[in-house]
Amino acid sequence: MHAKALRRALLGLLPYPVLLVAANALSSRLPGDSPLQIALVALPVIGCLAVLRAVTDTIRSLDEYQRKQSFEAIVFAFAATALTTFTWGFFEDAGMPKLPTFAIWPVMAGYWLLGGAWVSVRSR
Repeated sequence: MHAKALRRALLGLLPYPVLLVAANALSSRLPGDSPLQIALVALPVIGCLAVLRAVTDTIRSLDEYQRKQSFEAIVFAFAATALTTFTWGFFEDAGMPKLPTFAIWPVMAGYWLLGGAWVSVRSR
């Protein structure tokens, strides 16, 4: 990620821990089915939108070859994550523990890194 995009992403994430703590503290005082509670627990995601914009801006700033490599890495991550989550779904049917949805993004990020390394090595 370029320095400008990284700076923007990090600045966008700065309010995340504050919003997370505040949202958890306030939402715990509300009934579980309250629309306000749902809005409160989603509040920390606002900072994550800065990361989305930073990644998008970075991809747009790449040249055609770098974009192609990034696209291949992202496609690999998407497909490998789909395969992993579908397979784990079958494992759950066989009695394995449920995969929390919070685990999906780190899995995809890992596959994205792996895909990026694979594309880089393959293109040498």
